[in-house]
Amino acid sequence: TPIVLFLRQQFPDISIFTKEARGILSPLVSLPKMIEQSSNLAGFVLGCQTGSLELIKRSLYDVIIEPQRSKLISGFNSLQEAALSAGALGCSISGSGPAIFALAGSDQQALKIKKQFINAAKKENIKVKNTWISPISKKGAHILRLKK
Repeated sequence: TPIVLFLRQQFPDISIFTKEARGILSPLVSLPKMIEQSSNLAGFVLGCQTGSLELIKRSLYDVIIEPQRSKLISGFNSLQEAALSAGALGCSISGSGPAIFALAGSDQQALKIKKQFINAAKKENIKVKNTWISPISKKGAHILRLKK
């Protein structure tokens, strides 16, 4: 199975409150958009399960929430384009934002994406506080118990 890396950017000068980010979302989703989003999600999950980077790349598109929330992040489209043009499998908003994530198929690709992303942020006059590159855990979700 290929290594997939998670690249996450944090912006110190942009604050987005979850309540605000939820408040701008339309309560209505058209059936065609819901079908497209469901298809993308299924392809992404299957791509992760089978290790198919091509399927992940074809499926990692949010057609419902991202177009609405991206307006809250100054320069989002330029930043996303920089990551994708540097070879990211996908790039989107982490949570309600303003953090942005990108997936890469290798350490080398993640470093290239990080560099392009930071350059794009500078062009947009956006400060990047932190950038993390880390492997995605193959363990998956699990319960942690704190020792008393």
